[in-house]
Amino acid sequence: MDDKTLLTALDRYFTRLSQVGYMDYPRVFSLLVGLYLNNMFKVLSEDDKNFNENYNLLNTAVTCLSGSNCMFSFSDCNC
Repeated sequence: MDDKTLLTALDRYFTRLSQVGYMDYPRVFSLLVGLYLNNMFKVLSEDDKNFNENYNLLNTAVTCLSGSNCMFSFSDCNC
């Protein structure tokens, strides 16, 4: 997932929030988790002895979110 995708999702979130004044919590949580996962992918280091395990865990989390009602598509994810 790249920064552009997340920034687009944040823009959609705040636009929608300004229109209706509310977003349901599951969608907001999905967005926050997406932001967190994006940051986790950025800090992974191939020099880390647990790199493969951590990378697989993050990919599993992205796969779980891909079927959710998240505000952005994980099909564009290049994780």
